[in-house]
Amino acid sequence: MYKLRHYDETVTAIWDSLPAAAREELTLALFEIIEDPHRHTRPINGQDHDVERTLTLQHTAITLLIIDAPPIQRVYIRSIEHLD
Repeated sequence: MYKLRHYDETVTAIWDSLPAAAREELTLALFEIIEDPHRHTRPINGQDHDVERTLTLQHTAITLLIIDAPPIQRVYIRSIEHLD
């Protein structure tokens, strides 16, 4: 299982400002992502195992950085965009 991290307070501020439905949808998606980030996201640069990945949901789009260098396995939230 990967550990979830974020880069800065901007991500936290956007998360906190999301409507309840968007936060719930994103929370459920993040549980799947930390189990298998490559399965549940798509690469930004077109290669399947890119470290920069994205996920678009109904209410939000997120950009992630995947660090997979055992023993360090982390998913960093780089940005959250509210789509509604």
